[in-house]
Amino acid sequence: MNEREKILVERETYYKQIFVLFEIVKCLKNRELAFLTPKTEERKKSARYLLAFNLDYLKKHFEWIDFNKTLVNMYMSVAKLKDVPVFSYNLAERLNDENYKNFNKEYENFVVGYDLFLDFDGKENPEKCLQEVKEMKKIFDEYKVPYYVMNSSLTGFHFHIPAEYMPSMDIKELLATLNDVIYNLKGVYNLSCLDESVIDMKRICKVPYSIVADGSVCLPLNDFQLESFRPENVKIGNVLRTTMIKNRGLIVRTHNLSEDILKENVKKFISEFE
Repeated sequence: MNEREKILVERETYYKQIFVLFEIVKCLKNRELAFLTPKTEERKKSARYLLAFNLDYLKKHFEWIDFNKTLVNMYMSVAKLKDVPVFSYNLAERLNDENYKNFNKEYENFVVGYDLFLDFDGKENPEKCLQEVKEMKKIFDEYKVPYYVMNSSLTGFHFHIPAEYMPSMDIKELLATLNDVIYNLKGVYNLSCLDESVIDMKRICKVPYSIVADGSVCLPLNDFQLESFRPENVKIGNVLRTTMIKNRGLIVRTHNLSEDILKENVKKFISEFE
């Protein structure tokens, strides 16, 4: 059995755990779901603008993409959305659907929130990336902002400050502000692995608790798991053996503070780096 076949077998076992699917569905509430096959896969079968607000929808999507035979990455929108229509899997049908045309054209009108999202890419230098992620965690802890952190692959990481804690402002203004914040964070702290590509309304990121084509689980990490992080720790088999996933959630750090204080802390953090 080669590495690809091994990942497919382990992934099937992982997704048979109903509590895993529940955690994924909770993360996808008010978010777009997307499937994108990596460049290494011969069978290309990708889709965006899917909804998975319950287990039946998620399982239907798995069935459509022939999940047990296709290595594919799962993504969600960084934006929180409302009133998204249900679209056909068939691209030709989508392109003739007035609801789809309107959704694409008027996407802004469906957006009700947006995370502060940081993407650390460790493909070139995994050790340096991990070091920078730990530094970023210290910064967030010093400012006492609410956030969660997870690995996005064997070598990459995502940080999120959830949309519900973000300042209330026009979405275009918020996106422009966040672009400045990320650019300045990268420069001030010399975070070479932080992706500073333009933040846009339709940006997507890995889904927590989903499996990446490299055989890792996108696992929200507690403090100990981040401090002692090793790529093998987040491989499928190890996660199933060592992590209680049921009702685990995103492990958002709230520092035992009220929602109002956390929002003020986020506002202060943003104002100092914009």
